[in-house]
Amino acid sequence: MLMISGAVFAAVTAVLPLCPNAIIAAFPLILAGAAWIGVLSTLNAAMQLTLAGWVRARGLAFYLIVFMGGQAFGSAIWGIVAGYAGLMITLFIAAGLLVLGAATGWWWPLYDGGNLDRSVATGWADPSLVLELRPTDGPVLVQIEYRVPEDNVDEFTRAMTVVERSRRRTGATSWGLHRDLADAVLFLETFQVPSWAEHLAQHHSRYTGADHDVLDRARRLTEGEPTVRHALAAPSPPG
Repeated sequence: MLMISGAVFAAVTAVLPLCPNAIIAAFPLILAGAAWIGVLSTLNAAMQLTLAGWVRARGLAFYLIVFMGGQAFGSAIWGIVAGYAGLMITLFIAAGLLVLGAATGWWWPLYDGGNLDRSVATGWADPSLVLELRPTDGPVLVQIEYRVPEDNVDEFTRAMTVVERSRRRTGATSWGLHRDLADAVLFLETFQVPSWAEHLAQHHSRYTGADHDVLDRARRLTEGEPTVRHALAAPSPPG
């Protein structure tokens, strides 16, 4: 839809300077309006389907800022170009750039998020604690130990690159994967979140079905159940 709409809008932009009056120009503008609606509906639907519920409002806000801000900035730029090159040349340049932009859809198609499971999953067990924590306490370090057979190491490390994106997407500020030097089959995943409340949100509201599938693919390459540890940053000494 985006490529078709872009091509239609480009054609209308190129035809407009050739229209002798506003009445004739109105007909191709109807097609341009339909193409514009097609782009808007496609992008809006893609955002709604791709974003998880807990971050959807924030993501849509950024999307609208970029979209509307891009229009305002682009209008100013094209006005400057038209002042130097004239209206007809400017519209022809814009039409050519629209064709190039539409053609990029062959190489970088819009991500299809319609098949992603964005429902909240409860795949994490509640952490076992001996300390009383406040929601604002942090940062919190999470360490997960996996035992990975030698034959699965390469595939496991590839799978964990996707796990990293999941961790960061749900609130981790840093992430790492390490191999134990004394035990070759032992891998340590570590990630840090800013506060205890942020980590509980990972457990109860941010972890989606798609995230569960990503982690499950990595865990199928391991032996036994992973060991999970939580640590709180030590307080600074007084004085």
